[in-house]
Formats: sequence, C-alpha cells, structure tokens
Amino acid sequence: GQYQFQWLDAIVFDMAVSQAVQPWLQLSFGNPLYGIAGGTASAHSTLPNISNATVSAAWTAWVFAVVRRYSGVVSEYEVWNEPDEEKRQFTAEEYGRLLRTTARVVKHAQPASTVILQIADPRNVDFPSRALAASRPLRNEAGQLLVDALTYHGYA
Repeated sequence: GQYQFQWLDAIVFDMAVSQAVQPWLQLSFGNPLYGIAGGTASAHSTLPNISNATVSAAWTAWVFAVVRRYSGVVSEYEVWNEPDEEKRQFTAEEYGRLLRTTARVVKHAQPASTVILQIADPRNVDFPSRALAASRPLRNEAGQLLVDALTYHGYA
C-alpha cells in the first residue's frame, strides 16, 4: 500500500502537463514482492496472477492508486505493453482476464476514462479477439464498456 510515485510524477506533471501535453498511462509490469505469481519489474514480466487473491488485491490496489493520483490530468489507460509479442509467456485468455480486472478498477476509479487494449502487431487479429472473449462481460454493472479502444505500436 506504499507507492513511490516521484519518478512518474516527474514525467506526468513536470515533463508532460507543464508543457501542455495530454499524457496517457500504461498499466504494466509485475511486482516481485509477491513472488513468481506477482511477475517482475521488467518490460518482459509475466502477468500478475490475478487468480491468486493476494496478488489480485495488490494489483487492483495499485491500479486504483495510480488512476486516482493522475485522474485530474490522465484519462487514457493502456493495459500492458504489447501483450501479443511472441516472446510473452502468457496466453491471450490470461491477458483478457487481467484486462477485465484492470478495466473494472480503472472505470470505478475514473468512470469517464478510456481503457485501451494495445498490441504490437496489427495483423495479429487473433490475439485481441481471444483476449476480448476472455474479458466478458465487456460492460460493468453501470453498463459502461470496459475496453474502449484497440491500438497498436506500428513498426516498419
């Protein structure tokens, strides 16, 4: 429950907002404090195992804290970086469950926010299709869509 936001505050407030840039945030990386189930703090982390109650509680508390902290200046949240990369060690279905859990928290903390499913390869239509199928239901109790957009990082 104790978070170190100084490094991110510098990026969001000092670098982006102070220069009239509208930032978005990517909710990614695991937390090694929770063992292998929590993932790692690297860009190639496995997903936090949200089937583990302790890990799920830690992940959702962190997502809630991030969204509440930046809700005045951030309205778009991308869930994980390039989850469709071939080197990932998780399935689209596992990602879809994390996407649903994360989106529910984001929409609870900031109802008018945009939640983004982001992929690396726009030709890989199978991954987002399977992830969204695993994200069902796609609306929360208030009827809001949980996932608002699909984006991709285009590479030449």
